[in-house]
Amino acid sequence: MIDISGVLKTEQIIQSVQESVKKGELKQNSRMPSIIQTARKFHVANETVVKAYNRLKELGIISSIRGKGFYITKTDFSVKRNIFVLFDAFTSYKETLYNSMFDELNAGAVLDVYFHHFNFHTFESLIKEAAGKYTEYVILPFYDKRVKSVLKHIPEEQLYLIDCFLHDFPCRGVFQDFKNDPYNALSSVRFPGEKYRRFNFVYHGDCNYVVSSIMSGLKKYCEEQEVEFTFNDGIKCPEIERGNAYLVLEDEHLVDLVLQARAAKLKPGTDVGIISYNDTALKMIAEGGVSVVSTDFGQMGRDISRLIMQKKKDCIINPVMFIDRGSY
Repeated sequence: MIDISGVLKTEQIIQSVQESVKKGELKQNSRMPSIIQTARKFHVANETVVKAYNRLKELGIISSIRGKGFYITKTDFSVKRNIFVLFDAFTSYKETLYNSMFDELNAGAVLDVYFHHFNFHTFESLIKEAAGKYTEYVILPFYDKRVKSVLKHIPEEQLYLIDCFLHDFPCRGVFQDFKNDPYNALSSVRFPGEKYRRFNFVYHGDCNYVVSSIMSGLKKYCEEQEVEFTFNDGIKCPEIERGNAYLVLEDEHLVDLVLQARAAKLKPGTDVGIISYNDTALKMIAEGGVSVVSTDFGQMGRDISRLIMQKKKDCIINPVMFIDRGSY
């Protein structure tokens, strides 16, 4: 049995109801536990149970009677697709990706979501355990030379990759172009050379394929703009300086830079430039808005779902954009 500790809580609740129906514990017209009871059982907020129950209603498994509760309406709930989804980690970006997949696939599929956290052994065990149990597999891999051999446990016609393209591996999917995305996004707007003399790329961690690809694109961009460029690697964010622009990969460094700018009375977009990598709702409002270079995770979810439904073998480069909110 697959360990569901990494599955989204809404999916845990959905799977629990389906298992109870299969075992005969819940029968046709059986009354479901209340939202409050289920929330207590799974140690989640009531809103999480509401989401799960709404999805069960969309699948036709339960219905609700106002003032009375929820009831089982279908015990033969075979679906067209049962999809294994393996993400790297649970972030707001992946939530957007998941929700767009769920909406695009509608009631024709059940998505079981897991997370590997860039741990190869977790990645390997989840895929081996899931092999042969699903109609399709949507997997976000990472750059480890052992990953390709593990993916061979999945039939090629059932495998869809997202986000990270694997060279010399037969696959279909939707991917980011880490080398060209930041270059293309930044090149879409004029570089404010009258304000900034240096462009800094701030990241934390190993210089892996993703980071080195972003670096390559940024180097090309800075050379064309004839501006100095610096790559800052470290747990601690560099000290902010007037006349510098910063592209920040990690949200922790973004918070650090914004606080530094506030303390030094440096205005983003005038005294310093701040750009974050990948958009979130919070970046729309923080400090009046933070400019971002961002791939469209909603579009990624819609495109991968269409590939599944249409059984296409395409490799799609996901769109990227520069969103100017005045901090650059």
